[in-house]
Amino acid sequence: HYFIQSNLRMNDVLLLGEEELRGFIAKQVGVDVLLAKQVSHVNKNKHESSVLALSRHRVILYNSRTRRVDYNINFLEVNSLTSGSCSTLSLSTEKVLIQLESTDIDPFIVQFFVLLSLSFPACQIRPNIIRFSPSLKWSLTAYKILPESRENRIISKVESLAESSDGEMTLLNTFRPAYEAFCDFYDISPLPLVVWIIEQVYYVQKRNVFNLQDFDHFPNGHILAALSTIKFIGWFKGIKSKDRKLNIEISQKIFALCRIYPSLNSLCLSGVGPQIGELLEVFNNADLKLTSLDISENSLDDKDAAVMCNGIYKLTGLQKLCLAGNNFTSRGLKMIVDSLKQVSCPSLVSLSLDRCTNIRPDGWACFLDLLCHCVSLQTLSLADTSIPLESIWTPLLHGCSSQLRELRISGTRFTAGKASVSPCYKKVNRFVVTCQELNCLDLSRCKLPLEILKLLLKGLSDNILLSDVTIDISSCELGVAGVRLLGSLVPSLSSISTLVVSSNEAEGELVALLAALHGNKGVRHLDISNNINRLREKDVFVKCLVSLVEDTENVLQTINISNMRLKAELEPFLACLAYNRKVVDLDISGNNISNTGARVLAQSLSVNKTIRKLALDNNQISLQGFRDLLAAFTLNSTLQSLVVPHQDITNSSRSNEIATLVHEMSRIVEKNNAPELEGDDILLHQQHFILNSAENLQLDSAVVGLYDNLTSAQGRRGDAFSNTKKEGLELLKEAEKCYQLMHLLHDKADQMRRNIYSSAADSSIYKQTAEKITEI
Repeated sequence: HYFIQSNLRMNDVLLLGEEELRGFIAKQVGVDVLLAKQVSHVNKNKHESSVLALSRHRVILYNSRTRRVDYNINFLEVNSLTSGSCSTLSLSTEKVLIQLESTDIDPFIVQFFVLLSLSFPACQIRPNIIRFSPSLKWSLTAYKILPESRENRIISKVESLAESSDGEMTLLNTFRPAYEAFCDFYDISPLPLVVWIIEQVYYVQKRNVFNLQDFDHFPNGHILAALSTIKFIGWFKGIKSKDRKLNIEISQKIFALCRIYPSLNSLCLSGVGPQIGELLEVFNNADLKLTSLDISENSLDDKDAAVMCNGIYKLTGLQKLCLAGNNFTSRGLKMIVDSLKQVSCPSLVSLSLDRCTNIRPDGWACFLDLLCHCVSLQTLSLADTSIPLESIWTPLLHGCSSQLRELRISGTRFTAGKASVSPCYKKVNRFVVTCQELNCLDLSRCKLPLEILKLLLKGLSDNILLSDVTIDISSCELGVAGVRLLGSLVPSLSSISTLVVSSNEAEGELVALLAALHGNKGVRHLDISNNINRLREKDVFVKCLVSLVEDTENVLQTINISNMRLKAELEPFLACLAYNRKVVDLDISGNNISNTGARVLAQSLSVNKTIRKLALDNNQISLQGFRDLLAAFTLNSTLQSLVVPHQDITNSSRSNEIATLVHEMSRIVEKNNAPELEGDDILLHQQHFILNSAENLQLDSAVVGLYDNLTSAQGRRGDAFSNTKKEGLELLKEAEKCYQLMHLLHDKADQMRRNIYSSAADSSIYKQTAEKITEI
């Protein structure tokens, strides 16, 4: 057809019909054109013959005289649209004002609004403004059409042509078109995988916090496009970025959302780098409604605290605040506390100042006063700070002891002498006794005085309201005396479900502790690792451990005896696991059990039906030991998690062969995580089968779509449908083979990578191996 030639003269363009004109403009810009109209472009008081066109997401103005595209504008760039009559139209962006004249401009306006509604189904066209649901309170394009009767006719026409948006707006009908519009804005092609993650993960799992880590493997342009949709679809209530340095474009997009998106109530920007400073300025200029704020690990100092305080003062509904890992001093802490006292004390339920190491011990007085007013606080975390441990119990008693659920004060210290600490002993006991909701008490690395430990444990014993409490007193330098005290009180501690006593130099007293656990019916998770490095009678300890595990009344489900160097003495315990029906999580790393112990463990695992998680690294197991374990894994269908034994692989002279065996063991464990399915059950499983790689995700999306179509047509009769169904089922079987093939390819690539590690010194082998991986 002659009209798609690019060398037409101006007069030829003017003579084209509507269909020919659309084809011609489509050829110039490389996209489908939905509407094209001859107009006169008013430019510096001169009228130039032009063609005004609309594509799916763009306004295009083609200059018939110069035979070039003067403007190619995405809808999102249009700030306002004005039309005083049926023959005039003005479009403005931040950079340009386009004035047009034509015989009848209304069809263009109607089509523009219709396309806008299709890209953003949640939008509403109202007099003088295009806006979204009332909760968003944000406008995309302002417009003015005169007279009013003409405006009403145009709106009525648009509503009749566009899909109705009165129904419930969900991710399934709002994200995809908005994402495609923003991809056009950023001049990138939409990725089906991005849409799949939003629709099949976020929507199905009802996740309303946009986590940037879910999109780390995509280019920044697609992350920007996905982020940009948040303010248009109304689904997301929070944004999360953790340990990810934000570039300028993404950080500015997040800060822009903070300014204009009132539905945002959760913001986590942990370890995002220097861009955090701009967020603090946003606090002063935006009407935020945050209930959760995490700006930890950003090295904020007192100047940043001063800026931030003005924003915190406005957060009247703040419930969760995390400032861990920052560089505030006592001065900065006081400014933050003063802001919290004015607005957020009654509503605050979670507060974390972990690792704020620049605050002096005498600078916590203002914070302790704040605790007295935080009556709703449920989680308090002050790990690795200089707060005097003897000073927190009185504020907690006056404030939140009845509501507190988690208290994490690991790595803190009693700073005063014994005479000054003694008055707080009874307060510790009273605090524990008055707690009603406490379920986690982390005192690890606290160097507890024995009297404090005694009163704390006695308080847990006397409190009949508590249950399923986790207590961590690892690395507290309890020594023999402390563990002996713990053993004497353990039988009465029925409220404790998890007991962590690792790294306390307990030595022989662990035997007494294990004996005492016979009388405890509450402890289900026990960690006594790294405790008996110099113990001579290791066989006595193992005998007590075997007796405890074989006790029919014990309830132990998790046992951690790592880094005990028990060697061959551990074999009786490994043997008794064969027919144990209670232990589900086992960590025996760092015990040097060697190949002999591995064989005993393999014999137990071949018949054990309860262990779900296993860790056995650093045990001096060589190739034969892993062969025995692999043989046992093939007979075990219940093990679902294996901690990869990197240390044993690295230490062996035959690391490649061991790595292959371990990889096969991991494959078996992965297979155990998925139920065995046959026949039609496999098809049903496809709907919920979420894989990690991009290839598998795309294949899985196609399988789900095909299965949905077959299911929706269930019950139809006729030879045509029967043949189609048969063909569909054959395709699903082929998809299953594709899954298996992709797994084999990934296995081959993993093998090649292991070759790289073993031959890194030989550059030629390294290059050949890298090329093989690229081929796969």
